[in-house]
Order: sequence, then structure tokens, then C-alpha cells
Amino acid sequence: MGILLVLQLINGLLGLVSFVLAIMVLIKLYNAEGAGQMLLGLFCGLYLFIWGWQNADRLGFAKEMRAWKLCLLAQLVVVALFLVVGMAGA
Repeated sequence: MGILLVLQLINGLLGLVSFVLAIMVLIKLYNAEGAGQMLLGLFCGLYLFIWGWQNADRLGFAKEMRAWKLCLLAQLVVVALFLVVGMAGA
């Protein structure tokens, strides 16, 4: 039961970091494109992620985009581990 709690905590922490990075990209989107595009990015995270990668070099936030990508990939791994450990314990 302890490993599942640790995995949940790691996933929550990765989710929080991912959220902060998404807000940073959202601010960049607002500054570059305006409120209309920002609202689209707010309601469609995939648009925000794609826009961020398309403009990362031009606007100078490639590090943030790489960190966001790594957080999302790490969350996928943690969720997969959670499922494997949960199934093994059931």
C-alpha cells in the first residue's frame, strides 16, 4: 500500500509542475497573440502545447517546453507503474 501512495504523490507533484509550466506558456501566448488565443489555449491544452513548441525558439522558452514534455512523459510512466503495482496487489 505504501508504494501506491508514493506513486500518487509523485504523480501529484508532476501534475503541479506541469500546471505551472502550462500557465507560463499561457502567459507567453497571451503576450504574443492576445486574449482570444489565450482563451483557446486555456480551454484546449493540446493547442497550448503545440503552440508552445511551434514558438519556443522564437520567444525563448524552449527549456520550459522541454520540462513540460518531460513532466507529461513522467506522469505517463508513473500512471503505468501505478496500474501495474495496483494489479499485482489485487
